[in-house]
Amino acid sequence: MNNKAKIAISEILILLVGVFAFCFLISGEIGIVSADGGSTTYKIVEGDTLSKIAEKFGTTVDELLKLNPKITNPNEIKAGADLITSTSNTGLKALLSNPIIQSLGVATSLFLGTRAITKKLGGDQASQNIVGASTAGAYFLASLKSGTWFGTWGLASFGIGAGAGLVALAITYRSKKIKPITFECKQWEATTGGEKCEECNKQGIFPCSEYQCRSLGQNCELIEDKCVWKNRLDIKYPVITLWQDALTEGYRYSDDNAVSPPNKGVIIEKTSGGCIKPFTPISFGVSTDENAKCRLDPERKDKFEDMRFELQRSGFNHSIQTRFPGPDAINAEEPEIQNDGTYQFFVRCQDYNGNENPANFMFKFCVEKGPDFMPPQIEQTSLNNGGAIAFNQSSVDLNVYVNKPSDCKWSAQDKSYDEMENQMDCSESESVFQMNLEMLYECSTTLTGLKNRQENKFYFRCKSYPLLNESERRTNTQSYEFSLLGTQQLVIDSVGPNETIRDSTGIIQVTLTAETSAGADQGRAVCSFSETEEADDYTEFFYEDGGDLFSHYSHKQELYLAEGDYEYFIKCVDLGGNSDFKKVNFKVEADSEAPIVVRAYYKEGYLKLITNEPADCVYDSKDCSYSFDDGISLTEVEDTNHFTNWNTEIDFHVKCQDKYGNQPSPPDACSIIVRPSDVYSGE
Repeated sequence: MNNKAKIAISEILILLVGVFAFCFLISGEIGIVSADGGSTTYKIVEGDTLSKIAEKFGTTVDELLKLNPKITNPNEIKAGADLITSTSNTGLKALLSNPIIQSLGVATSLFLGTRAITKKLGGDQASQNIVGASTAGAYFLASLKSGTWFGTWGLASFGIGAGAGLVALAITYRSKKIKPITFECKQWEATTGGEKCEECNKQGIFPCSEYQCRSLGQNCELIEDKCVWKNRLDIKYPVITLWQDALTEGYRYSDDNAVSPPNKGVIIEKTSGGCIKPFTPISFGVSTDENAKCRLDPERKDKFEDMRFELQRSGFNHSIQTRFPGPDAINAEEPEIQNDGTYQFFVRCQDYNGNENPANFMFKFCVEKGPDFMPPQIEQTSLNNGGAIAFNQSSVDLNVYVNKPSDCKWSAQDKSYDEMENQMDCSESESVFQMNLEMLYECSTTLTGLKNRQENKFYFRCKSYPLLNESERRTNTQSYEFSLLGTQQLVIDSVGPNETIRDSTGIIQVTLTAETSAGADQGRAVCSFSETEEADDYTEFFYEDGGDLFSHYSHKQELYLAEGDYEYFIKCVDLGGNSDFKKVNFKVEADSEAPIVVRAYYKEGYLKLITNEPADCVYDSKDCSYSFDDGISLTEVEDTNHFTNWNTEIDFHVKCQDKYGNQPSPPDACSIIVRPSDVYSGE
């Protein structure tokens, strides 16, 4: 029975208990009378006596006298008088005093109690409901049968309910277990081979792209617009050889004669001979004779897919860089390598068709025994040493990365380790294998007391953490110096454009601009723009020089906009995290009309033309079919005034062009044809 079915059954049982209770309530079997004043009355007739009435109603004369205190003489009752014959509890008092309601109360308590106990024992939701409902239901039905909620039958009912709960628990119990699951984020790779390559060619009118093709298989290749399985008949596995250049300088490979064929292997040792120093970075690798993937594992595995660690790939070469603790640094209970400081790793490779090596290639090396007398070294920090911080930022979180398990401290003064005031939170030191992907150990803290407009210096020292002997711990004799530069506010000095932008096209080029100063590096910043001012709606400016983002004082962004009114929000941020905001408004207008000559007249020996906008004007004496560039230029004065020598022997066929390139249209049209004989002389 699955979990959903169990939950459904438990809910049904709970519902049945409720239905039983409701039926008993409405049936009146529990003796609740209607709320009519709390009594039942009887009209006395001639000849009635209290003894007769008591016999009729199943009570006694004494009880009737108690109910009718006004009667002083039981032998003298008057006909026609009202006599109270019984009184019943009503309302809340009746409910609480009724055995059925009391049974329901006990059943509810049993349900909640047994459900809580089952949960405490680790039972899932279905088990909790079923055990609770079974216990409460069995007790309730047994107590109804007995007619009492306590006493001998009540205790029996309780036992029946508890027994039913135990049976239900035994049948339905399902414990809840917490199981850790590890997720690894790795680069996605297509499946080996190329059985699905041809599917890319079956998309109808849509051609197969190279991306689609390669995603269908590692050996799929796009050839002449067709996705094909390259080297379909390849059944040869990749051949593994040593990659000499991958080995860290100062080390060498030597043959490992202890490896049994068909396996191969080498020993990695110092050039001078001997084992590797503890916690020292070392890299090594292999080469393959074809495209392949290679993996590594400290345990011998028979299948490539079972191996845990992917080697970094560069063409046909594959490598790994790591560091290892010495045997004295490994906890006796450490479940990892426990071979007295000797490590061995097995490598297998698989080509794109899924062919893999039938044997392992093994690397073996040892790490020096004995105490590690080298002090820890801080090799990286989460913030750039000497980097900038935001204006008015008084504290900042920082991680330092150490080459071995350590305890670290810091101070604003260069002190010894023991004198430093601030203890850092370092990686759990119980396991030397709790390192990050770069094989370093993390220590974190919050630096405080940061000041604006000055260099804030801090000093770090670490103490190594050998797990076996406290006296072997080594401490830095020199501090690691770290600094952060306090800054001032970043300022956007100006933004643009702030005027109307015109051009002759429907879509017009507009240049957003910003100038910055102050801040973390004298105004060097990166700027973004948005139409909405929403935090996630900003688009970064494009920097044509391709330099570092935080290296510009002047910022430009080309936009292509239609006619209209525009508002943009500009945000600039420097390397320290300082920011400033400005808003820019401008209008875009499209001017597709050629200039108009509004006046033409003779003045002081010249032909003078006036245009309605700034323009360049030329003329030809023959007709208007000439090219603008071939025309004779008129002299321009103050943008809209144009002059040329007066000549009554020719007609002036004039064309004018504005700064947007608008000319008379069609090409054989003129802005104006001036005949001197028709021109008014004077202004």
